[in-house]
Amino acid sequence: MLRAWAIVVGFLLLPGPGYPQAGPVDSLLGVWSSPEEPDSLRYDALDRAIRLLRATDHDSALVLAAIMEQRSAAENQPWWTARALILQAMMQEDELAYAQALQSALRAERIADQLQDRLLKGQALAAQAGTLALSGQADRSIRTSMQAEQELKAAGAVDPLATLRLNMAEELMILNDWDRARVTLHDVLANAPSPRNAMAAQLGLGKIVRRSGGPPMQALAHYRQAQAIVQEHGLDRYQARVSSAFGNVYLPMGRFDSASFHFREAIEQARSRGLRQDELNARLGLAESRIGMQRPEAALSELDAVSAQLQGTPVGHLHKELYRLYSAAHKTVGNHAQALRYQELKDSAVTELDMLERQRAMQQWEMRARLEADSLRAAEEKHALSENAQTALHAERDRKLLFAGGAAAILILALLLWRTLRHTRREKARSEEILNEMLPEAITRELKQTGTARARQLDNVSVLFTDFEGFTALSARMGQEELVREIDACFGTFDVICHSHGLERIKTIGDAYMAAAGLKSGTDNPAAAAVRAALEMQAFIEHRCAGHLAQGLPAFRMRAGIHTGSVVAGIVGTKKFQYDIWGDTVNTASRMESSGEVGQVNISEATYALVKDEWGLTFTSRGKVQAKGKGEMEMYFVGHL
Repeated sequence: MLRAWAIVVGFLLLPGPGYPQAGPVDSLLGVWSSPEEPDSLRYDALDRAIRLLRATDHDSALVLAAIMEQRSAAENQPWWTARALILQAMMQEDELAYAQALQSALRAERIADQLQDRLLKGQALAAQAGTLALSGQADRSIRTSMQAEQELKAAGAVDPLATLRLNMAEELMILNDWDRARVTLHDVLANAPSPRNAMAAQLGLGKIVRRSGGPPMQALAHYRQAQAIVQEHGLDRYQARVSSAFGNVYLPMGRFDSASFHFREAIEQARSRGLRQDELNARLGLAESRIGMQRPEAALSELDAVSAQLQGTPVGHLHKELYRLYSAAHKTVGNHAQALRYQELKDSAVTELDMLERQRAMQQWEMRARLEADSLRAAEEKHALSENAQTALHAERDRKLLFAGGAAAILILALLLWRTLRHTRREKARSEEILNEMLPEAITRELKQTGTARARQLDNVSVLFTDFEGFTALSARMGQEELVREIDACFGTFDVICHSHGLERIKTIGDAYMAAAGLKSGTDNPAAAAVRAALEMQAFIEHRCAGHLAQGLPAFRMRAGIHTGSVVAGIVGTKKFQYDIWGDTVNTASRMESSGEVGQVNISEATYALVKDEWGLTFTSRGKVQAKGKGEMEMYFVGHL
């Protein structure tokens, strides 16, 4: 902390902006300390300085964030107070102070609600989600992430939304939901993320390959891409994570020397930047390497160092891993009593995490209840003041002319109308949000303007159909709830894939899924988008099938078909809207699916003509194939290079 206070004293004595500065942080702090600059610029400079210092001098960054909170509160700058609390939550999380981090993020959320700032609220919820995930509360973390995603989408925040999706992918990995995690990360990469988010997505994809039993070389390829981004863009803060990632690939391969090298490198990189979480993860990896090298004493030394740093911190996934490795190290030296003791501690940690999950959920509910009670009390006090003011107004009104009373009545009426209008606008915004999720943007716009939406003909639309093989027979072997969960998992992932490629889901009928590309403007090549979406769906289903079969569980395989042409698109129904498309193109696309083969994407000649020159695709001509109701048609199987 001495370094931290030295920084604080130093920035208070910084020269004005006319003097030369030592570096980026000093320059930013110089702006902050200059009274001539506008408040927005000063606070923005301090915010950026804190984020820069977090990577190199964690203690100083935390102290500056506390100063930012105090100063902004004193100067009545609530937006910057919330930002300071979010920054503190991130750094408290770095220090494993999860309870404090959650409190800071909850306070930030409360301010965001008062300001009605959806971007700020999304950031506060995202901070809560990250803390919940690290403290072993993956289910709550995912629920909070979904709330944050709604807020950030509404605010149009692209990069914070990408960061949130990265966190959601991490949470899905904790729950071993590799398929959805993979789709989430590909969605991040497909939307032109910042270098930091692109690097994190590559790390996540490598982790999925490694944790789901994929080829180690594939994981290494992702980690090398992450390393290249770190080096190209100077993201030094993340060097420790990349080094640990390499070590984690070499561990299961039995290459313990290589793993040890990378974990030692990660420890030094993390220590030099005060990144406690990254350091502890690397030490646990190094301990496991030592166990693999039959050096249990060295492993125990590393584990003791981790244990010392975890003293007084809430039970989390680091504790589980620590106890697991302690048990393995003692077993290696033949100390079975200690091995059993640590195995019991690990089991106890798992149980305690489950109990903490319920306890913290209750605490969070109570905290929200207290916040609501505070808000209600403040509203009541305000109402009491308002009543006193009204009493005084009535007394004064009796002594004034009649028109003054009329003016007061008009004012009250205006306030009532304003409140009604605000409520109406909120309800209208909610209705529009629901409509935008159900219907394409152009249709929603026409509905709002005219109250109806005419059917229209659209050219160059690629229609995609999928259907599960042997669905009826397989469903007989599965319980109803299991069947619904499986269909929901598959179609939920299909929705994510369609969204990332610009397709619109039209409908599902039983086990059939129908989507289309080219219904809205902005899609350069609808046929290519539909083909790539179909290939990604097939890859997802095949991977899921392999995993289920390995566990002796029933599994679906799938056919997919695509045709491109003209369709008529419009809304059916009056009370319950449904957007649908009709025409021969739809019928032909359905025949492409039914005439295809399991595990393949079957496309028509019309679609082939539009995608044959697309990079990364391969085609297998099937010649003329009989299609029900259509006669013989040219068809092609499409795949990846």
